[in-house]
Amino acid sequence: MYEDDIHATYRLLAHQGPLELRALKVHANGRTACVQNCMVHSPEQLVKICGQYDAAANLYVGLRERRAGFTPQPGASAKKQDIAAVTALVIDIDPIRPQGLEKQATTQAELNA
Repeated sequence: MYEDDIHATYRLLAHQGPLELRALKVHANGRTACVQNCMVHSPEQLVKICGQYDAAANLYVGLRERRAGFTPQPGASAKKQDIAAVTALVIDIDPIRPQGLEKQATTQAELNA
């Protein structure tokens, strides 16, 4: 886990209030389950949650700032009226994998390339 990168991500998002975080676990059968959905109020809290789920779940933070008083609902996404602002646009580009390996995670060698 890279705490400096987590702090940099928190600063990049530049939310005026808390940010929404989801921890998603992909099961062997390909189904995805949300194992955590919460509001994060500080970079230190984000580091703590990242540590809890390191190598156990995929973590996603909301790019669009949520309105004041927003409370995440289990299994539900924020609605248009829940969004207060867009502060960043992030593009996640994944490699094209051979058939049958489309969901394979990026290897350390690929990350280092």
